[in-house]
Amino acid sequence: MHVAHESGAWNAALAFAFVVVAGLPRLAAGALPLLGFFTSVLTFVTVRDLLASQVGTGRAAGHLLLLAGTLLVAALAWHGRPRASVRSAAVARARWPEQRSRAPRWVLRTTEAPVPLRREHQVQT
Repeated sequence: MHVAHESGAWNAALAFAFVVVAGLPRLAAGALPLLGFFTSVLTFVTVRDLLASQVGTGRAAGHLLLLAGTLLVAALAWHGRPRASVRSAAVARARWPEQRSRAPRWVLRTTEAPVPLRREHQVQT
């Protein structure tokens, strides 16, 4: 019974992810790794079970909805991505050595001495 509850909770979470992406398509790229991995594993397991005659074709065919939904989410995620042109890739390669010579942005450079901590309130006993 517990496995059925886990499976039901997982199916509800997947349905919720699809509903959220349908309502907010900009979140498709965030949902894609989870949906893609789950769909890939389920496809592998389902094909293996079909070949071993451990699952019926009707039950396996129900997973096609998951596959179609994941493909739609992938299309939404990739639709908004900027496409790099050949020229922009060449410009990026030409600038690469000069960008490496600069110091990283996260390096903290300071010439001031650290400020000592002050005790704001004295505790009276």
